[in-house]
Amino acid sequence: MVDYLIANRDEGRQLTGLMTAEAIVGALGAHTGGVIIVTLGADGCLIRAETGELQYVPAVDVVAVDSTGAGDAFVAGFIAGLHEGRSTSRLRSSGLPRCGLCSDRPWGVPAHPAT
Repeated sequence: MVDYLIANRDEGRQLTGLMTAEAIVGALGAHTGGVIIVTLGADGCLIRAETGELQYVPAVDVVAVDSTGAGDAFVAGFIAGLHEGRSTSRLRSSGLPRCGLCSDRPWGVPAHPAT
């Protein structure tokens, strides 16, 4: 069993051979039994809860300059949110804003908050 699996759309396609985010999270969820998150770049992400319920979370609105590190920032923000006790339904207040902070300037590193 996997508690959380986070993949971007291309990784999900490679793992499953499926094309849509809905099909990808369904297939991965059937194998893992855990929460599946497929990130969709500028389109946000799709979350499949352990119950099978799907939740689309839109991306934070930024003018993207460079997406370097955005996926890593998403995962870091998501893990920080879990550590703080946030549920996956409150993802918007953890992982996605980190992506926005990372994408609105070259290389993203100076945009990350220290905490």
